Parts: sequence; structure tokens; C-alpha cells
Amino acid sequence: MDGARGVLSGDEEYSGVIQELRTAAQQLAEAARYMPELKAYADQMNDASYTLEDAAEGLRSAVD
Repeated sequence: MDGARGVLSGDEEYSGVIQELRTAAQQLAEAARYMPELKAYADQMNDASYTLEDAAEGLRSAVD
């Protein structure tokens, strides 16, 4: 389970999927200023990051 939590939330060496997804969403949101059709993808990535955050929290609760 530690491996799954590390992949989701990160550790000392890796920022984690959730943070990487939020970074990608932010970059798409910035690009959407010039290509408005990208905003929908940025929104989807943000939604996905919240879903993954909930899953990570569930894992933490299950282990603790």
C-alpha cells in the first residue's frame, strides 16, 4: 500500500501523480487563453486530481 500511496501523493523523490496532474491542468489552463478548447481538458484533469486525492485519503485512512 505504501507504493500506491507514494505514486499518488509522492514522496521525497517524486511529487506524485496528483501533483503532476495538477501541474498539467494548470499548464493547459494557461494555454486555454490562446486555445479556448483546451479549458475543458484542464477542467477534466482538475476533476481527476480531486478524485485521486479522495482515493489517496481513503488509502491513508485504511492503513491508519
